Formats: sequence, C-alpha cells, structure tokens
Amino acid sequence: MVGPTSFVGRANDQKESKVVGKIQPIVPPGGTGKATQTMALVEGVGVTKYSEHKEAAEVFVKWYTSKDTQTKLYTAKNAIPTRVTVLKELIDSGSVKNTGAMLETSKLIKSPFPKGVPKYYPEMSTAIYNAVNKMALGELTPQQAFEEMNTKVNTLAKK
Repeated sequence: MVGPTSFVGRANDQKESKVVGKIQPIVPPGGTGKATQTMALVEGVGVTKYSEHKEAAEVFVKWYTSKDTQTKLYTAKNAIPTRVTVLKELIDSGSVKNTGAMLETSKLIKSPFPKGVPKYYPEMSTAIYNAVNKMALGELTPQQAFEEMNTKVNTLAKK
C-alpha cells in the first residue's frame, strides 16, 4: 500500500494537511456490508524475465521491501508500508495516527487478477480513468460513469 495510500500519512501531517485528526480510513464497502476483499494500489516492485541485471534487481527488491526501508519510507515520505507486519508496528507505536480500519483493510488485500493481468488491461484502465475523470468534472453522474465503465469492461472481456 504505497502509492495513493500515502494520502493517509499526509492527511495526518500538519505540514501537508488541513484535516489532521479529522479523517481516517474505513473498510471499503461491499455489496451488502463491508468488503471481504480489496486490492492494493501499490507502486510495483519486481524483477521481470526481461531484466538484464536480475541479481542486482533482486537485491534492490529485498532492500525496498525490508522492514528498515519500509519504516524509513513512511517516516520520510508518508509511504504506507507494503508489509503488514511493519504497518502494524508503526500503528502500535503510534507513528501512524488516525488509522481507522487501515490494518483490518490490509488483511483483505487480494489480487484483482489471480490468473495474471489480462491483455486488455491498458485499454480497460484508460476507460476507467476517463469515466472517473468525467464524473469528477461533473460531465457524468456516478451511475453514468459506472455504466460507461461496465460496458467497456464487459466488451473488452468478451474479446
């Protein structure tokens, strides 16, 4: 949970936020109550089969995901740790404030693509982004944005 989840840390940083102590994470809603799973919006770190320097890349990944580095990234950049154990330690120590359901939600994370990312993902991602952007600009209602996304995703999935 690095990327956008850093907003949680920044929302509690008096240098960056006007809402310190006024907001907190919640468990995402599900169909009939709380969600039973969610996905992380992480900044991906890994070694691909195309990497020219696999050993060096593996050393970097191990460094980046280490307890020490994850803690330092939170302290320096408000980057929420991707390791649940580190997140729990930061919460328990009081370093992360107003955590709400952050730890509970971190335990619900599952891959949205357990069989691998579909070939149509880039086109789908663009369609979703554009629909949400139109909604944010007031060009679409939430229902219209959903219908636009749903139609596009279903069309792509049938290809």
